[in-house]
Amino acid sequence: RAYARILRLPTHDLVGQRVADVLPSVYATQIRPRLELAFRGGRVSYELAVPDGDPGKAPRQFAVTYQPGVDAQGKPVVVVVIVDITDRKQAEEKLASYRAALEAQVRQDPLTQVANRLALDETVATEWTRAMRSGAPLSVLMIDVDHFKAYNDHYGHVAGDLCLQRVAQALSLAVGRVGDLVARYGGEEFAVLLPDTAIRQATVIGQRLCEAVRALNIEHLAAHGRLQLTVSIGAATALPAFTAAPGLLHAIHPASARDAARHLFEQA
Repeated sequence: RAYARILRLPTHDLVGQRVADVLPSVYATQIRPRLELAFRGGRVSYELAVPDGDPGKAPRQFAVTYQPGVDAQGKPVVVVVIVDITDRKQAEEKLASYRAALEAQVRQDPLTQVANRLALDETVATEWTRAMRSGAPLSVLMIDVDHFKAYNDHYGHVAGDLCLQRVAQALSLAVGRVGDLVARYGGEEFAVLLPDTAIRQATVIGQRLCEAVRALNIEHLAAHGRLQLTVSIGAATALPAFTAAPGLLHAIHPASARDAARHLFEQA
C-alpha cells in the first residue's frame, strides 16, 4: 500500500509488475542505483519524501528497505519493504520543536524576555574559550537601575516589573550587534557580554545604553536629584589568552571559563 501511495497507483495495478516498469522517472535517480546495489548483495535502507497530492500538505515520508535474497529457483531477488512513516516523522518534528522551545524558555528570563543567568554563564564560557584561541578581547558591561528600590516603593511592584521590561527592551535594541548578549543578572541588574570588544568600544556602547534608557523618559520622582529613571554602567575588559585571574590559570574548560569571567563581572 505504501508503494502504491508513492506511485499514486491502485494497489492491484502493482501486483506482478517489475519495479522498473512502474517506476516514475522522478524517482529513478534515487531508487535505481540503490536497487542495483541490493541486487549485488548489499542491504539498503533510506528515507524517501514524496509530495502530497494536496499542495497545502507537507510531503509524505517513507522508510524503504531493499533486502537481497534468492527465489525458489536460486535466482537473485530483492525484497522491498516500504513503510509510511509520515505520522512518526511529524511527531518527531513536533517533539523537537517543543524541546527547542523548552530549551529557549530555560535560558530566558520570564519577566524581561532577555537571556537569564544560565544563558549568560553558558555564553561566557563559550566566548571566553573562543577568545583564548583567537586572542581577541572580551568585555562585559554591568548595568544597575538607579534607585530601583525607591522606584518600587513609590510606584508599586507592577510598575517596577513594567519598568524592568522596558529597560531590558531598550538595552537589547541599543546593543545592536549580532553576538552581543543582554542578560538579566539578577533583580534590577543586567549584564551585556561583548565578544571581540576592547574597553574603548565597550565604553562607547555603555554610553549608548545609558542614553537609550534615558530616552525612555520613565518618571522617577522618588530618585534623589533627578526626575527620570537612569542606569549606572560599569565596564571591564579582559584578554583571555593572556589573563590569569587571581587563583586561576588559563581557562581551558567551561567551569574555569565561568570562574574567570565571574572575576571580570566583579571588575565591572
